[in-house]
Amino acid sequence: MSDLDAIHSWEHWREFLFRLGAISSPADLQGFASGLLAGGAALDVEKWLALAEEFMDLPEPVTQMESREALAAYWILAQRSIADSDYGFRLLLPDDAVSMSLRAEALGQWSQSFLAGLGLSECNTDMLDEDGTDMLTTLAEIAQIDIDLEASDENEGLYTELCEFVRIAAMYLYQHNQPSSDAGGSEDVSASLH
Repeated sequence: MSDLDAIHSWEHWREFLFRLGAISSPADLQGFASGLLAGGAALDVEKWLALAEEFMDLPEPVTQMESREALAAYWILAQRSIADSDYGFRLLLPDDAVSMSLRAEALGQWSQSFLAGLGLSECNTDMLDEDGTDMLTTLAEIAQIDIDLEASDENEGLYTELCEFVRIAAMYLYQHNQPSSDAGGSEDVSASLH
């Protein structure tokens, strides 16, 4: 499994978070990281680890080196994913084999966590254009999604549309909140990992 495949593996991150004792889901983790990045947060790996630990409400700090390295690598890969100029950013959500209600719940969690990360990034939302403001409003509505959706072709179509909207909104907000002179931001963070 490649690094970019691993970042999108629901099962991989579900098991990882379970081992840490996190109450957060993989959707929460990716939504939070994506919100921080979309808000323009320039965090080194240590700051990311501290924020991630606090956000996941872990029973104890992550001290095991392997787990710290996995979370640090996650931050680096999250940056690469959302900054992908080929628009390859994908949401970390359960696959279609999971019930519609659980997938809808994960999408709501992703959106809520994205907004939490965006808020912590200290993004000045007053500076967003009308499209960006509308996207934030819609993301807040998606965070409140009805999780009692029944499996139907109509709900599958709606879910797919909402996922695509969330994906595009995250990339749009990321692209519009980056300083124009930030050509090497990802390299700076990856250098701090080593």
